Amino acid sequence: GNLSVFGDTTDIRTIVSYTSALSVINTGTGPALTVRQTGAGSAEPIARFIDKEGGEIIFADSGNVGIGTTAPDYALDVAGTVGIDSYIYHNGDNDTYLKLNTDEVNLVAGGKSVIKLDEDTANPKIQLNNTNADIDVQITADDGGVILHTDAGTNRVGINTTTPNEALTVAGNISASGSLSGTNVNASSTSRGFVSAGRDLADIFATSSGN
Repeated sequence: GNLSVFGDTTDIRTIVSYTSALSVINTGTGPALTVRQTGAGSAEPIARFIDKEGGEIIFADSGNVGIGTTAPDYALDVAGTVGIDSYIYHNGDNDTYLKLNTDEVNLVAGGKSVIKLDEDTANPKIQLNNTNADIDVQITADDGGVILHTDAGTNRVGINTTTPNEALTVAGNISASGSLSGTNVNASSTSRGFVSAGRDLADIFATSSGN
């Protein structure tokens, strides 16, 4: 039969079993269902839902929600696989998010695309600074030094320097196992400024003039 409960405070100290669905419908104002845990045990959950396979959703006394776990450590703790259709947003910051699309991942902060993977069939690529903002990219060493610096404002790259003054500026020595080609080659010194087969320019020029 039907069960109707009226009054401000009602205690039902029993187990209620149904052979069909249980529905809670509110035709007035306020929440349709309020559950309050006032038990003596501080670790007792507020609510616990279990399906026939044993999967659980726990509303812990701490306010955390656990899916697949009875001891959620965070506001939402999922022990298993999570499916996302498109966006994961930072609360109160609508231009900072992770966007997922078919064969595409885009990490955006402050409206600027930090890194984007586009597995496009015709032209798959990984892009940094995909929104073409004036944001430099750096790779740092374990000591905090900058190994690689790209300057988005000047279209220059620096190795071991954050102030490249050419398309490529290297603060340090360069070695190559192949050929080095260029329209012009400038060396600041003929002594160890440019070395070929262990001989610097001063030695090469002295030998040439002697011949």
